[in-house]
Amino acid sequence: MFQSKWISDLRATTPVADAARRVLTLRLEGVRDCLGYALREPGRDPEFVHQLRVATRRASAALEIFAECLPLKVYRTARCLIRDIRRAAGKARDWDVFLAQLTDDADQLAADERATVDMLVGYALAHRLPAQEGIEECCRDYPFGFERCMAETIGAIGYHSVGRTPLASFARPLLGRLFDELKQAALRDRNDYRHLHGTRIVGKRLRYTIEMFIDCFGPALRTTLYPAIAEMQEVLGDVNDHFNAVQLYAALGTKLGVFLSPYGRRYQAFVDRLKARRHAQLQEGCLRFQLWWENWQKAEIQVTIGELLSSAPAAWHVLHEAENAIAAPHDELKSAASPIAMRTA
Repeated sequence: MFQSKWISDLRATTPVADAARRVLTLRLEGVRDCLGYALREPGRDPEFVHQLRVATRRASAALEIFAECLPLKVYRTARCLIRDIRRAAGKARDWDVFLAQLTDDADQLAADERATVDMLVGYALAHRLPAQEGIEECCRDYPFGFERCMAETIGAIGYHSVGRTPLASFARPLLGRLFDELKQAALRDRNDYRHLHGTRIVGKRLRYTIEMFIDCFGPALRTTLYPAIAEMQEVLGDVNDHFNAVQLYAALGTKLGVFLSPYGRRYQAFVDRLKARRHAQLQEGCLRFQLWWENWQKAEIQVTIGELLSSAPAAWHVLHEAENAIAAPHDELKSAASPIAMRTA
């Protein structure tokens, strides 16, 4: 049902325009399919909206990377559509996460605390339902409008500019820039959430870029670097969720005192405890990221990045393709000499 994260069949020597056609087709199809589930069955599984947001992020990354292969007007049209869907799905997903957190908390509550949870669930639903309407508003004519935009985008890809450049030559400096941006972002004050959020954004772009070029380089990109980036994104994703919850509970505390006075005291103590719990989890997440960063700085990781950004990975892939080319005629001869082939002949 959900799209694969890997883009297969791209090689170091694939022209950039050909790669753009394959990548954008798969990424836009992923948005289209996830959007269908999020529109038609939003109440069946919150994962539908989550997968839609992920799909839009991957599509946005692909559009940004291959922008030079598209006319500016076509690029902007597709980018704006994907951006609007991503933002609408993001609002809905944030409330889904909040509701899931409340469900986890409810299992540990005393009977006299459940009234507060019921109040918070009602508050969250009052925001989640309009958020669903926001997703629907982006695509009133789904699937026809989206498919029309998709067809126009794919059809406009051309070989001008970097279109005939080998993919590895195009991808290597891009990856190098993203690895450098990640380092610069992570070196900022990690006690400031804004800096952690910036690191998370860079990490997302790097992760989605690696997924596109995974077969253009040696195996270390898939087995060593990608899992580390995915772990970082998971850690900072949890940090982001806890930070948002802390901010929401703080705002709720103020509103309870203003709009429910004097009855707000009935809920205030438990809201404050929830806020403290999320704040503690936020601090724990920051420590987990610090540990991740220390591991990322180890020599074996840095050596692997250096080898990736050198010409060695491309040479590895060219050799790999040469071996396949040599093996192919040999395999055909073996097949022709087999009893089955001889009988068929």
